[in-house]
Amino acid sequence: ALYVEGNGTYVTVTDSLFEDGTAADGGAAAVADGGHLYLFRTNFTNNEATNAGAISADDYAVLMADGIRCEGNKADNRGGAFGIKQIEHQHANPMTMYKEIKDSFFH
Repeated sequence: ALYVEGNGTYVTVTDSLFEDGTAADGGAAAVADGGHLYLFRTNFTNNEATNAGAISADDYAVLMADGIRCEGNKADNRGGAFGIKQIEHQHANPMTMYKEIKDSFFH
């Protein structure tokens, strides 16, 4: 449903529902390669993926989630709700990848 990629790409999702999505990575949303995804008061229900059932965050992605609800999401790998993975790079700067999740519900 939502793919956010690249430096300078900023997406904010507020008061929304992602339901019954399917994908290889992140059944509802994926953020990678320097993209920024901000989630506020958003529900993720019954999404399914091979990796990370609801949301996948890779490669220097910035992910902030506040007041989200994840229910019934499924994945074969990397978590039914969230999958957060740092790809190893030769010149990686550990400060370039930021994830924050607060005041949220996972079931």
